[in-house]
Amino acid sequence: MKLDATSGAWFGLDISAPLNIASKTHFKFEVKTGAAGTSQNVVFKIGDSYEWCQAALGYINANTITTIDLDLTQNYQCNSSKPLDLTKIHGIYFYFSPGTFYIDALRAE
Repeated sequence: MKLDATSGAWFGLDISAPLNIASKTHFKFEVKTGAAGTSQNVVFKIGDSYEWCQAALGYINANTITTIDLDLTQNYQCNSSKPLDLTKIHGIYFYFSPGTFYIDALRAE
């Protein structure tokens, strides 16, 4: 998927039937940057209340292709003190800085 971000913004989708990836421990995807690098964050909207749970993944340099490997057993900060509920994922969002970026091969392993 190609993303053209004119300012730093969240991109993603809401899922009509919740995903259950509770048996998985990693969420992975590929990112290709162009002339600009980007800060990278991932959010899952989870549970019955669609709670926002975010992982800050640092910075990806310009002109880079990289695999993001997010350990689902840690790295997440939710709005409440509840643990990350991977049985009811209602949305997945990505933060990108301004620039053109590509995301591919999203998977839970």
